[in-house]
Amino acid sequence: MKSYFREATQITCALALVFSAACSTSHSATESTKAEPSRAIDVERAKSGEASDVLHGVTVKDPYRSLEVSDSPETKQFIESQNAFAKLSSLDADKKEVVIVDPSAIDKTGRTTIDFYNVSPNGKLVAVSLSKNGSEEGDVSIFEVASGKKVFETIPRVYIAGGDLEWTPDSKGFVYTRNPREGERPKEDMNVYTQIFHHKLGAATGKDSYELGKEFLRISQPKISDSKDGMILLAVQKGDGGEFMHFLRSKDGKWKKIADYSDRIAKFVFGEKQDIYGISLKDAPLGQIVHAPIKGFDVQKTSVVIKEGKEAIVGDIYSPNTLLISEGRMYVEYQTGGPSEIRAFELSGKEAEAPLAPAIASISNIAKLDKGRVLFAARSFLEPNAYYLFDPKTGKTARTSLAEKNPIDVSGYTVTREFARSKDGTMIPVNIVLPAGVKAGTPIPFIVTGYGGFNINFEPRFIGAYAALLKAGVGYATVNLRGGSEFGTAWHDQGSLTKKQNVYDDFIAAIEHLGKNKFADPNRIAIVGGSNGGLLMGAVLTQRPELFKAVIAMVGYYDMVRYENEPNGQLNATEYGSVKDKAQFEALYAYSPYHHIKEGVKYPATLFTVGATDVRVAPWHSRKMAARLQAATSGPLPLLITTFDAGHGAGSSVQQRIDQFTDSFSFVLSQFGMAGK
Repeated sequence: MKSYFREATQITCALALVFSAACSTSHSATESTKAEPSRAIDVERAKSGEASDVLHGVTVKDPYRSLEVSDSPETKQFIESQNAFAKLSSLDADKKEVVIVDPSAIDKTGRTTIDFYNVSPNGKLVAVSLSKNGSEEGDVSIFEVASGKKVFETIPRVYIAGGDLEWTPDSKGFVYTRNPREGERPKEDMNVYTQIFHHKLGAATGKDSYELGKEFLRISQPKISDSKDGMILLAVQKGDGGEFMHFLRSKDGKWKKIADYSDRIAKFVFGEKQDIYGISLKDAPLGQIVHAPIKGFDVQKTSVVIKEGKEAIVGDIYSPNTLLISEGRMYVEYQTGGPSEIRAFELSGKEAEAPLAPAIASISNIAKLDKGRVLFAARSFLEPNAYYLFDPKTGKTARTSLAEKNPIDVSGYTVTREFARSKDGTMIPVNIVLPAGVKAGTPIPFIVTGYGGFNINFEPRFIGAYAALLKAGVGYATVNLRGGSEFGTAWHDQGSLTKKQNVYDDFIAAIEHLGKNKFADPNRIAIVGGSNGGLLMGAVLTQRPELFKAVIAMVGYYDMVRYENEPNGQLNATEYGSVKDKAQFEALYAYSPYHHIKEGVKYPATLFTVGATDVRVAPWHSRKMAARLQAATSGPLPLLITTFDAGHGAGSSVQQRIDQFTDSFSFVLSQFGMAGK
């Protein structure tokens, strides 16, 4: 079984990215193993007058005649951009991919990871943030696309559990997020106070020019949301609370605040006519689309072009292109309670024919190509990531060759969505995946997972290790808990701050639903969660220990009274609350896992995993929780695995991920009495 876990996980967790060369927006290395197009070729720039001929009485227009002049600057620029784009768009024919940056080749130990990358507008360079030992503390290096050779200087501390950059149109520099460098701040402030700087290639990084950020909060997190023709839109989040202010950088490099936190704008993007579109949550908790011209932009005078509907518009600033303007159409990603879908509209707001996507799937990386075509990625519980091409002229959606290989035959496997009734009556979606030949009424061993926090939608996704469990006869379920964004901001608000207990009640209700409806064998239920999901594990473990046979709790918070003592904990206070506030302290203390372990209780077998270099959640949470549980339980002693050269997970190497899945699910199978399966 361990060997199968390694094989299945390796296929789906490979992080050595294959780069192609025409992507101008940042791309998180954790989202996909393929580089996606970020914008269409700008063919409009190739026009230089409307040439035409009259032949036999027929006027023949020739708008791109200027491209006949081979050595003109305009033509050369056009050729460069087309070549770069061709390397990316292997959609109509299979083409050989070229590896530009492979972390395993840079670091033979496998401990270097790509945080994000961004390709220059001319397609010749790629800026790559690289971090080591899972630290998520990345420095940016520049590589030549043609040779893969590292060139120019390294820019330090661009990425600290988050970061970004945007090239200037001439490809000679970029605007980037800069974290404090040695000697600039006290040790406790080195991972906060992020600002915006500009770097020119070939210049010493100490001479980079400051642009924006002195007015930001200590816990502000800036993220570039869009760019066009030298202009940049920047979103600045207040901690992790989902509140943003927004700035516009004009072509002359000047910044202007265009929306404050109170304006409730989730995201801005550029339109095609010197205008801006935005996702507004003001008086619209499910989101609406607003619009205004760039000239004289006033957020108070935007017009609503798509009104709030019954489902939530995805406004996540960290998900690229959930709102895309292309060839007179708007493509908008909607949340449908866990799964997502793309809807299309004319610029007037009238609905248009939309791309077709697989059922119960999650959509990502919507991107515009030439001729109005749109590319997007989709994945489901049973199918790994694949890219699809939509042509609005024909209305057809086609699967492309850009697709990950499925390591197992999923014939006969089923996915159903049911709803569990939570303690307060709220109906909670439960996504149930069953092995081939298994139906409700035949209880089997089950693994259940959830997240429930930070406005994050827990979407369908394919995980190789879960595929291995299915093959072994284990079912699994994911739960769309309050605290996420599955049903808009109200759904999140019902699971945050003083209402966080709702999340744990939701998860417990889902477990009971699976047992009551004979999906799961009540004596063989394991739960697994990481980060905020690790806190979820700790909370339900201490509140209802009799429900579970085994628990896997990864990199979680467990001492909610002292979590704010760490820098990243202060960012998370917008989600969990602060002990400085009486009501919030009472709520935190009421569910704090570490403080609710009781002597002599038979707790289920528990495995805690943690990375020693974690900058998001202090490793001491896991150490304290494991020690307290070991001292108190009358059941199996909990296990704690610390990986010394790993962090929170996003920066883990391929081998570390394989090892973690292997250890975790071998542990579960042993508790199920299925060791060796």
